[in-house]
Amino acid sequence: MFEVIEQEMMCPYHEGDLFGILYRPETDTEKLPCVILSHGIYSSHQMTAPSAMELAKLGYACYCFDFRGCSYSRKSGGDLQNCSVLTEADELCAVVDWMREQDFADPARVYLLGQSMGGLVSVLAGARKQDVLAGMILMYPAMHIADTFNAMFPDRSAIPDVTENFLGIPGLNLGRIFFTDALKAPIAQSVSDFTKPVYIIHGTEDKLVPVSYGEKAAKEFQQAAFVSVSGGEHGFNLNAEQAAHINAFLLGD
Repeated sequence: MFEVIEQEMMCPYHEGDLFGILYRPETDTEKLPCVILSHGIYSSHQMTAPSAMELAKLGYACYCFDFRGCSYSRKSGGDLQNCSVLTEADELCAVVDWMREQDFADPARVYLLGQSMGGLVSVLAGARKQDVLAGMILMYPAMHIADTFNAMFPDRSAIPDVTENFLGIPGLNLGRIFFTDALKAPIAQSVSDFTKPVYIIHGTEDKLVPVSYGEKAAKEFQQAAFVSVSGGEHGFNLNAEQAAHINAFLLGD
């Protein structure tokens, strides 16, 4: 187990730099495997930090960053009503390219880890970047989103310009693009296209994203492992045991 060093780092992006924190193991190893962690809707880098810490202790350089607009920290700037899974996928692709160029990074061992909507965004970006990625870890990924929005808006013209307090969350006021982009995003194609290893972990008591969606996704990826967390609800982070299992999976053990 390594001690962990924290460092604020900005990832350049054409619409405004992305704020993040790097959790790096204190080691003399020159090139480290890297994990890029994506948070869920209206969350922040702080919510992925506990999982990053556990993986960093095992030797991974982990970067937790804020998406533009869809983070309550506002440290990456952006407008909440202009964000969507597709705008976030663009940002995540930029982070992948930037991470691979860092002096400490082993460019052949870069992984994505996404929580909830960040998991879906990782799927979309992962399919676009799989030539340079080594795999993905998906935590209760929001693979239900198209089904949910199709049920909400069978008539696309009924999607309002602004949906206030989405999911009952005060201040989560989403623009029309959030729903239209989710409905047109190539989710199924991204899953079928991704050929690298995928580790999916999902709680059995998840009320927001039913565990059946994680199970279904694991069957549709070309090579995936599925782990259920008995009694687990939506929004948990990795503990030391779960991180060790993921490490073994990524190493092929």
